[in-house]
Amino acid sequence: MMADTTPKPLLQVALPEFSEDLAAGLIADGRPDLADQIPGLRIWSQCGCNRSDCTSFYVGPEPAGPWSEEGKHENVLPDVSHAMVVLDVVAGIIRYVEVLDYPQIRSALDAASPPPQ
Repeated sequence: MMADTTPKPLLQVALPEFSEDLAAGLIADGRPDLADQIPGLRIWSQCGCNRSDCTSFYVGPEPAGPWSEEGKHENVLPDVSHAMVVLDVVAGIIRYVEVLDYPQIRSALDAASPPPQ
């Protein structure tokens, strides 16, 4: 099996308004350490749940097992307008962005990272 060498799109290029809103929410919540990561985050793949209200995506490799096997895991809920967002942060690094009820980003996310088959 060959490794995927396709460049992963930058979150702030694919979803600029969402990225700004996420960064502002993290700063307002006292998490500048996470906001500082946003310029380097890349969209790896979309969630495969197929729920109509879900536009969640990975910004790092999917875990082989529970997040906790890769380091200290925490959920961070930044105050983001227009959506419910939960970040999976592992060992201080944002790895997954759960986004619910924000259908406006679906087309941009699909263009950046096609949904799983």
